[in-house]
Amino acid sequence: MTLDHIGMFFLSGNSLIIVRSIGRLALPLFIFLSVDGIYHSKNPYKYSLTLIILGFIMDIVLYTISKLFLNQIMIGNVFTLLGLGSLCATLIRRKDYYSLLAVFPFAYATMASFENIFSPYINCEYGFYGITMYLAIFLIYELVPYTLKQLAHKNNVNEDLLIEIYQRRYRNYYSLMILILHGAIFYLLYRINYTLPLIPFSYNIQSWCCLAGIFFIFFNGKKGYEHKFTKYAFYVYYPLHVAILGIIAYLISI
Repeated sequence: MTLDHIGMFFLSGNSLIIVRSIGRLALPLFIFLSVDGIYHSKNPYKYSLTLIILGFIMDIVLYTISKLFLNQIMIGNVFTLLGLGSLCATLIRRKDYYSLLAVFPFAYATMASFENIFSPYINCEYGFYGITMYLAIFLIYELVPYTLKQLAHKNNVNEDLLIEIYQRRYRNYYSLMILILHGAIFYLLYRINYTLPLIPFSYNIQSWCCLAGIFFIFFNGKKGYEHKFTKYAFYVYYPLHVAILGIIAYLISI
């Protein structure tokens, strides 16, 4: 992520493409961990709302920095996407009439892809591409336990034991597979017509993000180091590093 923004502010030519391609590996990792976070959160609605609020704050930071120090307006960030994606997934998990409300965060993210029509009033980084990636990985998380239960019944094996042993591994590998499939579909659309609004800008760079799926395989599902300072430091880092890079870029250009 940081490499992506360094490339955006300071590099050009082949160096920009290489550095930003590496930086784009962050999106699938953010989404994968966010989906996993839904299943561990005590209050997934609060989790979603926190991300959406952070996204709004980040938009203000981006707009202010770009307005003061850059020649272009920057709005849209991954927090908004993660918040909308987690809200959409949480509503679907209810499996009742309220699940129909998931259409609203999905529609918002999709509308954000049509920048010529809705920007700057509706903003969500990666738009339709990002929300479909989120829901694709979420679908894997939902289907794996069901598949293992069916497999346990078919082979007369204790389903709880089978899920305990294989659920993490299946979710990791199938998330990798769905990420590659998702990327292949959008790459095909890109090759057919790269001007489609549903395809992210500069998809030739974004397509490399599928390599991030390799890291899915090594995820053990265990909670890492937790401290209140560390928790909020991760949230603050995003807007802070963009602000610092933007100011440095401005000072260099003077």
